[in-house]
This record gives sequence, structure tokens and C-alpha cells, in this order.
Amino acid sequence: MNLVIHGFNLRVVNVYSPTDSDDSENKKDIFYRLLKKAAVKQEKHQKLIVTGDFNATTSIAYKNCNFDGKTFIPDEKCNGNGSRLKGFCRGSQMGIASTFFDYPSEDRWTWISPDKKTKKVLDYTLVQSYVQQYITECKATNEIDFDSDHRMLKKQPCTHQKLEKPENILKQTEKLWVNGT
Repeated sequence: MNLVIHGFNLRVVNVYSPTDSDDSENKKDIFYRLLKKAAVKQEKHQKLIVTGDFNATTSIAYKNCNFDGKTFIPDEKCNGNGSRLKGFCRGSQMGIASTFFDYPSEDRWTWISPDKKTKKVLDYTLVQSYVQQYITECKATNEIDFDSDHRMLKKQPCTHQKLEKPENILKQTEKLWVNGT
């Protein structure tokens, strides 16, 4: 979905990945190939947000580690989908938004087992670093009650300040360089 909000051009991609218990690795290969195509920006200054159920387990989702897709962060627990998720982040230069915040684990888990004993983070929001600076909150919430074993992942953008278009920032920088100030 392409959106323009206050002159800010966004491409939002919502996903559902095959589970890690699926028999076919082929399904996951197809999913990530389609995701890569869907995550292509339609315009030069468009910013990308990818969000949804990646069915990925990675220990970096449980801590404030600023996973930006560029830096290597040791991962004590990672399934196949977790490796694919981190690989997609590295290839797309996107970070996991929730890892930039210091939340307790209770505010991080997005899925609960039918017996209510196992809680995991399976849902993620991936953003480019430019977008990350405007996200002030990214955590799981029970605020919306719907019949699901998942909790909603709430993202709060910074809306109290007007966002400048990247080309306007570039023009201002060029003016500074030309004027020598």
C-alpha cells in the first residue's frame, strides 16, 4: 500500500510468512522472493515499512539492541525463519523497530500458545533508519480485543512535529555547502 501522510511518502507492506514447521523450504523461498518484490519503492524518496507475522524466532527481539540490519548482534536463539528475517533486513537495510526500545518482555511477545504457557515474538515491524527516528513506540498491546492467539503490534509515529521531505533536507544541505555556513 502506498500512502502520503503530511507529504511523507510511505510504502507499507503487510506480510504473513509460512511457519517454520511447514514441510517445504520452497514455500519460504517463494515468500521471501515475493516480499523482496513487494518491498521495492515505487518512487525515489518513498520510505518503506514492512510489518506482520514473520513466524520468526530470534532472541534479539527480546531486548533493546538497536538491530539496524547492518550491525552483527549475537543471537542465542534463532529459528530458520529468524535467520531469513535477519537476512532480509540486511539485504534491504532495514531494522527491527521494537529493538530500539527498552521494554519488558511482557510488552514484546506477540503470540501465545493455546495452553497459555508459551509466549513468543513472531510479529515484527521493519523500517529503514530514516523512518526509525520518527517511531516513538513499537510494542505488543491488548488494547484491541479480537479472537486471535496474536496480540496487535502497536507502532506510534512522532506526529507532533512536521516531517520534512528528504529532498527538502537535501536542498537545505546544498544551500549550506554553497554558502559556506
